[in-house]
Amino acid sequence: MGFFLPTYLVAVLKQCQPINPGILNNADVAVSETLQLTPEVEQNQTFPPEKSVVLDPNVIESLREIEALEEAVEAYLETTPELLDKIASAITKLDAEQLKPAAHSLKSISGTLGALTLFELCEQLEMKARKTLEKGVALSEDITTIYDQITAELEWVKAALQLEVKRSP
Repeated sequence: MGFFLPTYLVAVLKQCQPINPGILNNADVAVSETLQLTPEVEQNQTFPPEKSVVLDPNVIESLREIEALEEAVEAYLETTPELLDKIASAITKLDAEQLKPAAHSLKSISGTLGALTLFELCEQLEMKARKTLEKGVALSEDITTIYDQITAELEWVKAALQLEVKRSP
């Protein structure tokens, strides 16, 4: 049983440049300095100093240049709840076979939108599931901690993406 991305998301993602793996450890990647919080977002969500790295501005700018940012964000926001549910279900069942593709899909679409911390967290889950499947070891108990980090980071990513869409001309 596989996960299928909506065709419009696939079309948008095919236009995007691949992420340079070296950028994943770049501490200078940050949310755009010109990002202004709108009053409705400010009431519910503000970015504390430790969350200065949410989205890679180069990825966001690339999507803006090909006029795909709004569509990619919309598809991402529609797709992530289902993936998160699949991950949660797999963790509850300790089902590495279900966890691996769901974590991989969330990792991939998050990386495509420049959500580097979320990308790395999903990669951790995917690696744990892969290790379980390849070596027959049990899923480690820290997967729930990683899942909690993913859900928290996903909220920051959603807020940052929505702000970037509002900034678009």
